[in-house]
Amino acid sequence: MHCPRDEPSDASGNVVIAGDTWEWQHTTSSVINAIIGAGLRLTSFNEHPESTYADIRGMMKSEDGWYRLPADVPEVPMLYSLTAEG
Repeated sequence: MHCPRDEPSDASGNVVIAGDTWEWQHTTSSVINAIIGAGLRLTSFNEHPESTYADIRGMMKSEDGWYRLPADVPEVPMLYSLTAEG
């Protein structure tokens, strides 16, 4: 996905990126299957309830700089991290 220069980059429309960016969205299964297909062994997988930007309306920036949904909204994964060994 191409995000053109000077276009709003979050759900609020308040954040504008100064340069063009390119982003790829991959399903979790496609990433895990690529790891397996490369002969690697998945050693950890973690979901995180925060994001680097407000990609859902209502997200608020926390003191630590991460965006989260309000406490009264059920937690959903926004990012994930993983490690693999080969």
